[in-house]
Amino acid sequence: FMYLFAALLTAAAHYIYFRYFDNGYIVNKYAEMLDSSLSANIPGLEEYVAQVKEGMELIRSMTPIEITMQLMSLNVFYCAILAFITAPFVRRTKS
Repeated sequence: FMYLFAALLTAAAHYIYFRYFDNGYIVNKYAEMLDSSLSANIPGLEEYVAQVKEGMELIRSMTPIEITMQLMSLNVFYCAILAFITAPFVRRTKS
């Protein structure tokens, strides 16, 4: 349960950040990085640019609660994997 509560606490922090502090900063930084990589004229990159731009527009259209729920679902998934890995090390043995 420790990992689940950690995911909930992290989700609260994510929501506060995306609701009150971010104002599109992260998405804008990703867009700047995309534009700078396009100016480098890397061969073969053009194929992926349209998909990345479409993904950026999808992320821009998401509300803070949608972003938070997406990140929380990922965190719960990662926590489940971590729980299976750490469970054998912390299990109780009969004395």
